[in-house]
Amino acid sequence: MATKTRSARKIRNWLGEAIKILGFIMVLTTGLDYWRDKDIATGIPPQMEGKTTTGEFIDVTALSQQQPVVLYFWATWCPICKFVSPGVNWLSEDVTTVSVASTSGYDRTLNAYRHHHDFQFPVINDQAGHLTQQWGINVFPTVVILYQGEIKSLTTGFTTPMGIWLRTQLAYL
Repeated sequence: MATKTRSARKIRNWLGEAIKILGFIMVLTTGLDYWRDKDIATGIPPQMEGKTTTGEFIDVTALSQQQPVVLYFWATWCPICKFVSPGVNWLSEDVTTVSVASTSGYDRTLNAYRHHHDFQFPVINDQAGHLTQQWGINVFPTVVILYQGEIKSLTTGFTTPMGIWLRTQLAYL
């Protein structure tokens, strides 16, 4: 009987410590997001339109009038983007997604990179980084959820497809 009580106490202590650690991590990541996002446009963003690497013209603001749009700022040289991009690609099958590749080379180079990784989302090539500067983006990747022409959600760094999808659903609220 005493062994069961000790085991239960150990489990409660372990769970208590795990909850404290998770709470600390949540506070830390929220603080980091806030600090990294301080220069990024909020509310009504700058107009986002451009020609993709395949020659298609996209007006992201117009697309966002009917449904939430995932606007994905990334770069081929970004190590975290290598983990986030496949999830964004998977999500783009069901959610309207447009990406902006910053300082990642010529259209031909980006198309080869997309083909190699089998990315299906459209890519606007921000070769000189002007769009990312205009939006105040200085951390990659950055995921922005636009709905009805407004920024509804913004996150920087690593995120999951489920996290992005949930943000698109919350945009309707």
